[in-house]
Amino acid sequence: MTNESGLVRVGIIGPSWWVNYWHLAGLKAHKQARIAAVCGTKSRGAEDTEKYGEGVPAFTDFERMLDEVEMDGVVVCTPNNLHYAASMAALSTTSAETCAFGSASSHLRRSSSP
Repeated sequence: MTNESGLVRVGIIGPSWWVNYWHLAGLKAHKQARIAAVCGTKSRGAEDTEKYGEGVPAFTDFERMLDEVEMDGVVVCTPNNLHYAASMAALSTTSAETCAFGSASSHLRRSSSP
């Protein structure tokens, strides 16, 4: 799945050590992947510009990021209790989403209980 530029544009919700350890190196090394935007709880600084790339927009509101940046997929790497909202929002606006853990399992168990 690529767009007209031939690149897969990936957003990151929840930039953390987990993203750095598991996802970032693969995204940066892949010739057809580009980090399109990053969303975390705090503003990004110079260290993050170096980490994610020059010109990568930073957000503190994932819904705003999803509305404003065209992406082909999103890596959701938030704390477990925030996975559901971020994953559902990402799925509704992009064609692919990956989550570090089961994004909706606890929500679905609660909502399907008799």
